[in-house]
Amino acid sequence: MAEAAAAAAAAADDVDDVDEDQRSDDDTFRIMVATDCHLGYLEKDPVRGNDSFKTFEEILILASDRQVDFVLLGGDLFHDNKPSRQCMHRTIETLRRYTMGDAPVQFQILSDTKINFPFTFSSANYEDPNYNVEMPVFSIHGNHDDPSGTDRLAALDLLQAANLVNYFGKSNSADDITISPILMQKGDTKLAIYGLGSVRDERLHRTFASNKVRMKRPAEDADEWYNLFVLHQNRVKHGEKNYIPEKFLPNFLDMVIWGHEHRCEIAPERGPNQNFFITQPGSSIATSLSDGEAVTKHVALMQVNGKKFMFEKLPLKTVRPFVMEEVALADQDLEPTEKDKIEEFLMDKVQDLVDKANRRQRVHEKLLPLVRLKVEYSGGFTSLPSQRFAQYFSGKVANPKDLLLFYKRRVSHRAPRDDKRARTTMDADRPRPEQLTSSRVEDLVSELLQEQPLELLSSKTMSEALKLFVEKEEASSIKDSVTYQLDKKQKLLLRDGLLLEDEADVSKALQRDVAAQDDEALEDALHAASVAEKEAIVAAAASSSAGGRGGRRRAANGGASGMDVGASASDSEEHEDIAGAAAGGGGGRSRRSAASARRSPAPKRSSAKAKPKTSARGRGTATTRGAKATAASKRKRKQASESEGDSDEDGDVHISESDEGSDFDPGAGVEAPTRTVPKRAAASKRRQFVASDSDDEVAEFDPTKRSKKGRRR
Repeated sequence: MAEAAAAAAAAADDVDDVDEDQRSDDDTFRIMVATDCHLGYLEKDPVRGNDSFKTFEEILILASDRQVDFVLLGGDLFHDNKPSRQCMHRTIETLRRYTMGDAPVQFQILSDTKINFPFTFSSANYEDPNYNVEMPVFSIHGNHDDPSGTDRLAALDLLQAANLVNYFGKSNSADDITISPILMQKGDTKLAIYGLGSVRDERLHRTFASNKVRMKRPAEDADEWYNLFVLHQNRVKHGEKNYIPEKFLPNFLDMVIWGHEHRCEIAPERGPNQNFFITQPGSSIATSLSDGEAVTKHVALMQVNGKKFMFEKLPLKTVRPFVMEEVALADQDLEPTEKDKIEEFLMDKVQDLVDKANRRQRVHEKLLPLVRLKVEYSGGFTSLPSQRFAQYFSGKVANPKDLLLFYKRRVSHRAPRDDKRARTTMDADRPRPEQLTSSRVEDLVSELLQEQPLELLSSKTMSEALKLFVEKEEASSIKDSVTYQLDKKQKLLLRDGLLLEDEADVSKALQRDVAAQDDEALEDALHAASVAEKEAIVAAAASSSAGGRGGRRRAANGGASGMDVGASASDSEEHEDIAGAAAGGGGGRSRRSAASARRSPAPKRSSAKAKPKTSARGRGTATTRGAKATAASKRKRKQASESEGDSDEDGDVHISESDEGSDFDPGAGVEAPTRTVPKRAAASKRRQFVASDSDDEVAEFDPTKRSKKGRRR
């Protein structure tokens, strides 16, 4: 406490050195400082959905009324890594309303903006002649709105591209970081702003410990610059390396603006062995019902003149009031069996907190307060259902479902070996957000991978990818991580000569696997099909798998052999359509035609080449569009062809051009099929055609036979 008082006194001395004339002249920077605005938090909640936007608007109004030179944000402008369209729209609308104007900017940037803002438009937004910006906003990213994805884009990149925010502090590496300051000058005051967006604390801790975080200083008159550092990391120790110790920061700094911690400790403090002050503005909205969020929210107006500064605390009036207390039922005049009295006692206690919160409100428009009562019910007491409290205080508080938090204090009955008194410990407060945040995804994964280590992939990299998948909703993070690691391993194996030199072997092995899968699928289809469909599939496959470069033509010939042959070349156009249908099965004569083609010499070549039509799959393996007629009509046509058709010496099958003398009537007693042959084929069914010849016999069906291109025939 004495050290804090001494630091506050030293800060007051620095402020006293800046007189009133200096604070208002052209040599003084006026900066509005805020962190952790969390825009979009609970935006779908009917009561609390607008809280973050109202408070952010209040911050910009305070900055505009006090005519600041710029606004400096310490990360977590957005609550989500991927803000909704509604959130982005309201943010852009608010920034445009309060940052645009005709008033001139009184300071200039001396450093290389291509290094400070390495984006498409490498300059500060107020320097763009196409925009009138009178109050620039400078911001780093936090752990909620940090860059992600393959392009490592953050929500602030969108605002940067829209020329509404100056986004800085983005590092491409977490293991070797170099920070170049934004050098500003206003009159005789020189200001150097260093920024570092949120990095995973363990990695940044290791990088600091390895002396791989370097901050560049101006080459000329380095001692004349007021050095200000903005970061967004854990300040409170959550683990051995899960925070950034203040001793890691260099002593040439003058002020550190520390984001991420939500407890408001905005008064500048300086440690005993430090030359710089630290201010922790805290969040502008309560995102959890914890003790730190119950502290009154502030922002700060910081004024810098030369090497002196002044801080003015500005309370935020639009923040929803939040009160929190704790009570132990065993300390009250209550018995565990008196449930009605216990409920009445808690009702009165909550009502007192509601009244207390309402008295804290600073605005005329009363807001429903946030209330949390922690109830310790050890000593035989039981917890009460929260639904009754939620119904009773609905419309009186903003969080009726989270009013009460019950926990137990238990005594360990196992005495130590040295017969010392057993210690009394507090049971873990399971619903507490601060308890939940201590169990992180990467820690759980690391524990699991220690028991079952990975051999090919990196456990650390997979843990980081899983964290992005869970917390940042990066759907492709795990896939991208695996792809990157596999490519890296393959390059190492290729360098060491451990990969197969003949890539064709690998390709052939893959093709064999695919072929085996195709054969299994075909066998399953044959097994499931009916007898007639089996024969049609086998016939079609036999005609299409004849082999050689003339596969398509032979497929047409094999199917067309079941059709009528012996026409002139003038019918070649119609023959193309009929052959295409016949290639799919040849109607009801596919079995007979296939057998006839195997035992008979090839028919004479037609004077015109017939090119069969194939299905969308190609290779003449289309399933039977013509053969999909009803089974009854197929049997009728088959009987008629067997009774009237004769095989001549050339192996050609002739069908009579007239229906006289035949008992077969294709229209009698047969229902109209749902799927028929093509119109042109049906219209020319009585004509005689000659299929294109083929010297090869129709091969037996072999499901493993392939074309020269490795595809199924």
